[in-house]
Amino acid sequence: MTSGDRIRRGALRLGSVIAVVVFLAGAGTALAEAHDDIDRKVETAEQARCVMDLHTPTLKVRKSAYREDEFLFKENGCPGPAVAASESEIRALAGLPRPLFISVMLRDAGRGIALSLASALAILSISWGIGWAISGFTSDA
Repeated sequence: MTSGDRIRRGALRLGSVIAVVVFLAGAGTALAEAHDDIDRKVETAEQARCVMDLHTPTLKVRKSAYREDEFLFKENGCPGPAVAASESEIRALAGLPRPLFISVMLRDAGRGIALSLASALAILSISWGIGWAISGFTSDA
C-alpha cells in the first residue's frame, strides 16, 4: 500500500468519525425538539378545550388584565403552562382533533434528520476530497 493510499484511507476514516458524530448530534436534537413540539401542541389543545368547557353564557372566564381579548388558560384552572390566547384562537384549537404524535414527529424530526444526514455526507465528501488532494503530493519510490 502506497503512502497516498494510506493518506486517503486515513482522511476517509477521520471524516467518517466526524460525520457520524455530526449526524447523531443533529438527529438527537431534531428528535428532542420534535418531542417538545408535540408536547406543547397537545397541552395547548387540551387547555383550549378546558377553557371552552368553562366558557358558557352564564360563566365568564377570567381574561388578561393587559389584553382584554385574551383568555388566561392557567388562571382559569386549566392545567399546563401559562398561555394567553384570543377567543377565536381557542375556538380553532378546541375544534381541531388531538395532534397525532407520529405525524408531528415525522414532519418536524424528518427535516432535522435529513439536514443532519446532508451535513454528515458533506463532511464525509470534503474529507475524502482533502485526502485525495493531499495524497496527490506524495511520491513513492
